[in-house]
Amino acid sequence: MINGFDSNKKVLVCGGAGYIGSHVCVKLADAGFRVAVFDNFSTGSVEAARQMVRVYENISIFEGDLVDLRSLRYVIDYFRPEIVVHMAAMKSSSESVIIPDIYYENNVVGTSNLIKAMKENGVRKVIFSSSAAVYGDKVELPIYEGHKLSPISPYGVTKVDCERIIESASTIDGMSSIVFRYFNVAGAVDSPGVARFCFSSSDIMSLICKSMGDGIEIFGGDYETEDGSAVRDYVHVDDLVRAHLLGIGYLVNNENAFVVANIGSGVGTSNIQLIREFLNISDCSIDVRYGARRDADVVKSYCYPERAFSILGWRAEKNLGQICGDHWRWFCRG
Repeated sequence: MINGFDSNKKVLVCGGAGYIGSHVCVKLADAGFRVAVFDNFSTGSVEAARQMVRVYENISIFEGDLVDLRSLRYVIDYFRPEIVVHMAAMKSSSESVIIPDIYYENNVVGTSNLIKAMKENGVRKVIFSSSAAVYGDKVELPIYEGHKLSPISPYGVTKVDCERIIESASTIDGMSSIVFRYFNVAGAVDSPGVARFCFSSSDIMSLICKSMGDGIEIFGGDYETEDGSAVRDYVHVDDLVRAHLLGIGYLVNNENAFVVANIGSGVGTSNIQLIREFLNISDCSIDVRYGARRDADVVKSYCYPERAFSILGWRAEKNLGQICGDHWRWFCRG
């Protein structure tokens, strides 16, 4: 049971074959939920999906795309979930500058389709994965949920649009929903159900791991920060997953809810500080080179996470050393 919710229930996880999604699916399966993964495998890993199915009898896989309303209708009508966790999205701020129309179609049209298919089938509870990218670069720190939303990338714009779709479904149609604004998720959980294949090759922690004993290029070394590199808020993926479990319990016990909450540690860490942490853990060396700033990269971003605590009882528990250590050990497993 999770906060009075019978865990022998069905949860549909859109984007469940990705790095974060696979961790969420495994934890839900461990808690006894019946989990359906809906993924088009454009960024999610087929191997990660196969690994979950090999380990868990209560996880099933459906290949499909959110922009295909027919496939969405099929999986929701067939599986009949009590709750949906919507994590499926294209998510690179810099890439979105190059292909903004594709980001809009995948993220915004896909979310609209999902909500439509849910309403048609009477599914009224959803947790949506949003992003700190909705805030942009001109906000006071730490970032509160009430800050003006001023995204500087098409990716961030799509997340704002998706949040509005979710909010409308809650306020007008009576759905219960939570929007989690993720900051920088990293680390790993040592579980046989989570395959190493699910790791992104482009996030900075994985890039650092791959560059140990060699060199790494940092995008921007002339920011107005203490060491010239960009500052981010890192949260362990296991802490993030725990927020989703608490969110499920909250939605089950609160009808017509609409909650927006930052999910982060509340601590800002620069790229250089992050590299130093990995050097301490790995006992390796790394050559740091500075490249040009990327389009749509913000200078500093870290949150005030207390709303998640006041509503859900959630706080990040793992520190930067634990995040980096778990990420490094999982990476080294090969």
